[in-house]
Amino acid sequence: MGLEQNYGPGGNLHGTPRGILNFSFTGTNATEVAWKVTGNLGGEHYVDRVRGPLNEGGLYPERQGFHLPGVNTSRWSNGSPFGKTPQNGVWFYYTTFELNLPRDFDTPLSLKFRNTTAASPYRAQLYVNGYQFGKYGKRKA
Repeated sequence: MGLEQNYGPGGNLHGTPRGILNFSFTGTNATEVAWKVTGNLGGEHYVDRVRGPLNEGGLYPERQGFHLPGVNTSRWSNGSPFGKTPQNGVWFYYTTFELNLPRDFDTPLSLKFRNTTAASPYRAQLYVNGYQFGKYGKRKA
């Protein structure tokens, strides 16, 4: 759920492994699971030169640039993360809104996830103007 970077001289944080290091599935044969390792949008020639390749992961919506400002959503179906999803899986929602904040100020923002009624655990990633703003993970109760 995060990226280690080498911030200081002589530091070795960049050596910290990232990604899936080990896994096991309870109640199923592991050979029934298929894995596909993917990278960011554009691979080594990443498309988002402003935010850089560490801003995104390998999820399909990220690899398609759906998190970037100005994406064409005219052919998307309407939906809401607050309703029931049709099936398990990864769901991507996009919205726009205007904030009435002064233009010449660096205004800090905070978002709170308060939906404690969800029956199943879930993870959410939040992008604001194409930047990965935060991640949230709801555990089993």
